Amino acid sequence: MLVLGSLGIADRPRTADLVDECRPLTSPVVLGAGRRLFPAGPRADLELLDLEHIGPAVLARYRRAAR
Repeated sequence: MLVLGSLGIADRPRTADLVDECRPLTSPVVLGAGRRLFPAGPRADLELLDLEHIGPAVLARYRRAAR
């Protein structure tokens, strides 16, 4: 599932424990203020699988760590 835009929508699968893998794309821009990507909620331990450079950005691939 690809989620773009709303942080509220993007966080619902995580809080429902439905995320097996996530791929955040990080751009080298610091805005200095804003909302947290993941508000308070259940802890999710992740294992890094891969990193890919896409221009100046980095696409990380994580999966849920063994419990």
